[in-house]
Parts: sequence; C-alpha cells; structure tokens
Amino acid sequence: MIIRRFLLLLCLLTAFGASVFAQQDSIPLTTIIEKTSKFISSYPIEKVYLHTDKPYYAVGDTIWFKAYVTIEKRQPSALSRIVYVDLINNRDSVVESQRIAVTNGFASGNIVLNGDTYKQGAYRLRSYTNWMRNFDPDYFYDHTFSVGNAIDNQVRTNITYKSSSKRTGVKVDATILYKGPDNSPYANKKVNWQLMKNGDPVSKGHGVTDDKGVLQVDLPESQADVITGGILVTSIDVGDRKTISSSFSMRTAVKGYDVQFFPEGGQLTNGIRTKVAFKAIASSGLGVDIKGTIVDDKGAEVAQISSAHLGMGIFAITPDIERSYKANITFPDGSQATYNLPRVQSMGINIAVYNNDPTNLTVKISANDLFFQRKQNKSFYLVAQSGGVIYYAAQTVLQSTVYSANIPKSKFPTGIVQVTLFSSGGYALCERIVFIQHNDQMNLALKTDKPSYTTRGNVKITVSAKNNTTPAEGSFSVAVVDDGTVPSNEDAESTILSNMLLTSDLKGYIEKPNYYFNKTDDEKLANLDILMLTQGYRRFDYEDILADKNPPIYLMPEQGIDITGTLRTNAGLPVAKGSLRLLIPDKNFSAETITDMSGNFKFSNVNVPDTSKITLSARNNPNGRNMVISVNGEAYQKLSKNNNIPDEILNIDSTFRPYLQNSYKQYQSSRTIKEVVVKSTKIVKKPAMLIMARSQVYLCRPIMKYLHSNYRAALCC
Repeated sequence: MIIRRFLLLLCLLTAFGASVFAQQDSIPLTTIIEKTSKFISSYPIEKVYLHTDKPYYAVGDTIWFKAYVTIEKRQPSALSRIVYVDLINNRDSVVESQRIAVTNGFASGNIVLNGDTYKQGAYRLRSYTNWMRNFDPDYFYDHTFSVGNAIDNQVRTNITYKSSSKRTGVKVDATILYKGPDNSPYANKKVNWQLMKNGDPVSKGHGVTDDKGVLQVDLPESQADVITGGILVTSIDVGDRKTISSSFSMRTAVKGYDVQFFPEGGQLTNGIRTKVAFKAIASSGLGVDIKGTIVDDKGAEVAQISSAHLGMGIFAITPDIERSYKANITFPDGSQATYNLPRVQSMGINIAVYNNDPTNLTVKISANDLFFQRKQNKSFYLVAQSGGVIYYAAQTVLQSTVYSANIPKSKFPTGIVQVTLFSSGGYALCERIVFIQHNDQMNLALKTDKPSYTTRGNVKITVSAKNNTTPAEGSFSVAVVDDGTVPSNEDAESTILSNMLLTSDLKGYIEKPNYYFNKTDDEKLANLDILMLTQGYRRFDYEDILADKNPPIYLMPEQGIDITGTLRTNAGLPVAKGSLRLLIPDKNFSAETITDMSGNFKFSNVNVPDTSKITLSARNNPNGRNMVISVNGEAYQKLSKNNNIPDEILNIDSTFRPYLQNSYKQYQSSRTIKEVVVKSTKIVKKPAMLIMARSQVYLCRPIMKYLHSNYRAALCC
C-alpha cells in the first residue's frame, strides 16, 4: 500500500487482490486526480438554500426567508456577495425579483404577497448567485409552493377528473364542487366553461350545478397532450348579475403510468448478476406502488418485484445474452402494462456498491468472460469523489473476473459520493452514486424562558448548538408556526439537510426529500440507496475534465450591486467627465462618480440592506438640466423547466382549508379603520404607534416586541 499526497488530497492507491502496480498507461491516475482538483478550484460549486417561515401562504401574507450561500465542503461562501431571489407564477412569469446583499454567506429578506399582484395558485421560489448562472440551472434552489386566497375568494372549489382511453384519443370528465365563503354550496347556478390551450379555446360548454353545488363537465374526446397541456376555465353566476371565474390545471386529468429501469453501473451485461432499480410514477409525477414479475422471452419468470417506497424498488437478475426481458406490471387501480428491460450487452465490466455496513463501503467489480479475455492484465482506476473533491483513488490490474474491496466510510463526508470505474485511457466505464450518512449533524436544542404564555405575551427562546458535546458557533434561523393552523407533512419539507446534502446535487424531481432525514432508520437508509440508483448525478463530466474542456464563463461573482449607464445631452451626445450623484434618501447614503470619455458611468458595490428607492442626479454639471441619464438594464436569468411541478396542489381551497380559515379570521380581526371623520376636538392617549394622513387614522399595536438577531417575528395590526 502506498499513500501519496496530490494537491492536499489524501488518495489511497492500492491493488485489489495484490499490492502491485501496472505499467505506465496512457493516462496515469495522478492525471485524473490533478485535473479534477484543478477543475474544482477553478470552477467552485456554490449552493443556495432558502429557509422560509412557512410551507405555504395566503394572499396578504409576507414570505420571510433567510438565504444560506455555501461553497466547498458546505462552508459559508466568500465568493459571492449578492444572491438573487425570484418569485415565479404558474404561467412562467417572474412576478418579483430581488438582489440581496450577502454577508459572510448569509442574507435575509421578505416578499409581501399583496392582493393586487398575487392570486391563488402555485408559485416557484428560485434562488442563485451570479456565479451559479454559468452552470446548469437544475442546481439552483427551486421550491414550488402554494398561495391561497382567504380574503377575496368568493367561490371555493374542488375538482376531480376521470379519464378513459378511446380509439381516437382520450375522454375526460370533470366533477367540480362550488361552495361559498360560508361553506354553503352554490346550488342550481349556471356555469360556462372553456378548455384553453396557449390562450386559445379548444372546446367550450355550459351547465348547471346540482343541489349540492356539483357541476359535471363532459369534455369532448381529444388527444392526451391537448388536454393535459390545457387549462379549464369556468365562470359561475352567483347571482346579482355577478360571475366569478376559476381556473384548473389539466396536467393530471389523464390517468397514466410509467415505469423506468436502472441497472446498477449503467447496463445489463451478459453473465454478471446485477441489481436493477425501478421507479413507477403516475401522470402527476408522483410515485405509485406497483407489483409484478420479470420474465424472459420464453415466458420463464426470472424475478418478482414490488415497490418499497414511493414507487421505487429493486431486484436482481443474471442476464443472458440469448434472452430478452420484460416486466409485467400491475398498478394500484388494477390496470396492467408491460415494459421492456434494457438490452443485454455481450461484453462488459460492471461495478456494484454495498452500503449496508455502517463502517465500510464494499465495492465489487465484475467482468464477464469475454471482457476478461480481451482486457486481462490491463489497468483500471477506481475514483470516489464528493462535492468535486476526490477522497479515494485506487489502481488495479485486471487479473480476475471479480474484485472486491472495502473502503472506510470515514474517508468521506456526509453526503453523496460518486464512485467511477475508469479504463487506463481515462474513459469512465461505469459509475454508481451512494449516500454516506455519518449522523454528524449539529445537535440543536430550543428552550423557552417560560413553560406557558399569555395571549400576546413576549416569547424568548434560547438556542443551544453543540458538535457532540462541544459548544458550536454558527448562524441560525428559526421559524415559529402553529401546527394546528399550519399543518404540514414533515417528510415533504425542503430542509437545509435535504437540500444541501441531497436535492442540490441531483437532477430531476425528488419526492418527499426530508423523509430520508426525518428520524432515520435502516428502512429509510435502504430506500435512500434505491433513490441513489434511480436519480441522475451530473455535477461535472470526467470526459470534459480530462479533455480540458472547461465550461465558458460569462458572469463573474458579484461583490456588490453595480449601477451602470450613460450620461448624454438632450441632443444625444455623450457627456465626457460628467459628474453624477447617487442618493438613497431613506438609507442616508450617497456616492459620486465621473463618466468616462464615452459618457459611461458606474457606481460599484452599492449595498443596501432592504428595498430602497435610488435617485441619480447630474444637475451639478454645466447645463445639467438639459442632460439625460440612461441606466443599463439587468440581464435576467431565463426560465428553466420546473422539475418540481409534481408539488403543485390542484385543490388549494380544500387542501389548505384550516390555514385559509385561520387567515380569514385574522384578517377580520386585524382590519384597520379605513376612514374616520373627526368632527370635534378630542384628547387621545398616545397609542403604541399613531400614523395620521389627512382624515384617516390608523392604530397599530405590536403583538410581539422581542426580536432575536436570527429570528424574525411578524408584526401585524
């Protein structure tokens, strides 16, 4: 065994079965290590996580959030000092975008969901840094959540779909329940409806609700993509010549299933026993439980399968090149379907990783006879990295069809580890990702100063943080909600653990990500290993790294907000060496700069802690009143596909009824007096806060006075 240091990375080089090294190959193992290290140092991976105060909201709420910006080994990032936060509606429009200053890797902000801008529906909260925009947007923080309307919503609905396949398309029937704010049904009301796609009507009709407020919508037979890509818009006549419109996504209207198969290592190879993971999903994108059998082309049963968690499961098979295989699947509704497994390859080498030992990863490399005959005595490399850092590298010579080795888990940090088998030429033959769980998270405890509190009493909470038994220093955020009025599924939460350790490193949708971190046990660890077999990981490509094919860099890390533009005369001529002044009145901030010979100006690192109005002035110049200031616009991040669309809630009114009812009660009890006409002089005792504007008087009494530096309590009136 030889231990070498490569660029501060401790890499173990060993031979499986014998402590010998092969002759010099076309690409030494050290080249893979050095080029990977150079790549990650030149293109560091930043991540952003937003901790929000609630899992869902109502119109009129404020979204409070804290941003955590990290870099290598999940340390606070010093690379970027600006973080972007975008709020996107379900029509893929950016409703609000914020640029927030980052201090020591942390930032905080809020978004007010005012009724003029925000409507009931699904929204995306997306966050990233300027540096992250150079890379795949799949790794941005991207969270889908729902916003209900408890204040102005006069019609509350619940819709269900029923679909059936026809000869020329799909037939869909919709059942819609209409109720008023008092939960009474809108009985015997006229309703007009239209199926819209891309803004154009596909079909339309009308009907009348029954005594229970239920409307049956009989949609004409159509192609599945036309229906699922459309929106059902209804308009109900509630009386007094008043009609109210409602919109329903048709994304899940057509029932359907899909099953995918993922051989460990990437392929089925003749004669090599292989674990095969599978994932079954419904048209909603959510997992469904299945059962079935694997049979060969002669009808012989090879394996029985049954999903273990959220439609995912695993089975083992020894493929035969003379056979083809298919899966006969039974779905929850009793329907059945058949799916082909991947083709069996005649020659190959495969990798299997066993993660059930608490102290070691067991790696097994298997070559079939044909591959062994052609590649005997050739060198191969085994490399394991996490977060772009190579923690293990080994070289071996193929002298047997099977090699096994134990790698201590202590070499790796908690998180995803990518294990890749290379040929001596540097070609990645197969790979496997696994999750290392050391249970080394910081121990946090919250303690209140009193066992109970009176209504509107001040609450003081002490946070205790320890690494094992050693006190730890850190930056924290705490959100306090009432489980009775804001019920949630803890497994479905996007926590800092599930995001930083799991979803931020994987492509695609992860259903209920916090399930794998919430009260972890052996069953959850086994299901997490199945997830590793079914999910894509492509943080970087070894092929590009070894070929020195680096990603193009268009945007550099921001150290502050820059305001740039041009100063011109009214005639359009640039003003050289012109003087400009920047003012932020409410922040008591000002700065000055001089234009260049082309009239261009730049104010660098304009950092303000909150949303502010900025004023630019050129009046100190000769003839300054006859000048025009043009400010350069920002290059907005283009929208990408929403991978988390399965998290959209179709029936918001019924799903979040407890919260919306409580929100409505709070609104009713906290409404301010719109107008008070003062007809005589009256002595008024000074309240907690008095804001007067003409004849309008607003009384505002803070509910909570205590504010911790890492805890924000909303003040309402």
